[in-house]
Order: sequence, then structure tokens, then C-alpha cells
Amino acid sequence: MTVCYGESAVLAEGLSDDANINYTWSPATKLQTNNTQSVTTKQLYSDSDFTLKVSNKENPNCYSEDKVKVTVLKKPEISFNQSKFTICEDGSVQIINTKADPSNESYDWVAITNGVSTYVGGSENLTLPSVTENTTIRLTSSLNELSTCTSSSNAEITVIKKPVADAGPDLQVCYGE
Repeated sequence: MTVCYGESAVLAEGLSDDANINYTWSPATKLQTNNTQSVTTKQLYSDSDFTLKVSNKENPNCYSEDKVKVTVLKKPEISFNQSKFTICEDGSVQIINTKADPSNESYDWVAITNGVSTYVGGSENLTLPSVTENTTIRLTSSLNELSTCTSSSNAEITVIKKPVADAGPDLQVCYGE
């Protein structure tokens, strides 16, 4: 069984209790409860082994044990080359995820402009060739091994509107005037 760093796990999920059986999970310190067939761990931050001991209520010396290992995966790390950009209207932006690990992670870049989200890329880095409005860029990185193990981070793009140059209408003058 595999979970993401800081998550809990359900052990023996979907199995129901038998009234004639005593259930004891250990280590109890890592469990929310330890005396039912199916239990939930507390938040896990490292790989952990759990043991289930089942015994007959009429004869506690008649028992068996089974073990389950829960592997804890580290969440993807995200670190941008910079998290705030100020550009001229129609300027380009390149956002580099300096902690990217494309062999183990997948990426989803979303641009959020005026409350509207638009998918803009799926690689570890992002280049936007022309940005015209203030935009929040959100990167969500997922582990390939466990797609629910994700991290997200935002970069902010502030767009400075280009001033309008107006030199007035063309003039015609006589030579020497």
C-alpha cells in the first residue's frame, strides 16, 4: 500500500468485523483505533509496518497474524526561477520549475485570468509567448507512481499596459520652411 507524505491509510479496507474474533492492530500509536478489522492510520510521514493479530474470543491462544507495509512517498517539490513577473503587454514569460523531476512526475500548468482557468501546458517548464493581462499561473505536479500525491504553487504575472504613442497627423511643409 502506498500513500503520500502526511496522509493516512485505511488498512483492510472493506472487510467487516466477525463477532467471534478479537482484532488487534499494532503499533497502536500510529492508528486512530486498533481493535477492528479495518482501521485508519494517523497521518504518516515515513514508511510503516503494521501487524494485525486476530484471535478467537473463546480461545485467545488460537490466533494468527498478518503484516502490511505502508510506503510513504514524498510530495513533488516545486520551486520557480521566480514567482513574480512584471512584463510589458504582449511580453513573454518563461517559468522554470527548478525542482522538476520529469522522470517521476507529471505537470499541469493552468493560467487564471479574470477568474477563468485555461490549461496552458504539461511539461516541467512553461513559456508563454504573449501575455496581455494580469495572470496567475498555477503548476500542479503529480507523482507518476501515485497521481493523488500532488503539490501546487502559483506564479503571478503583472502586465504593464503599453502607452499609446501619438505624434499627431503627418504634416506637409514646403522645402525650407
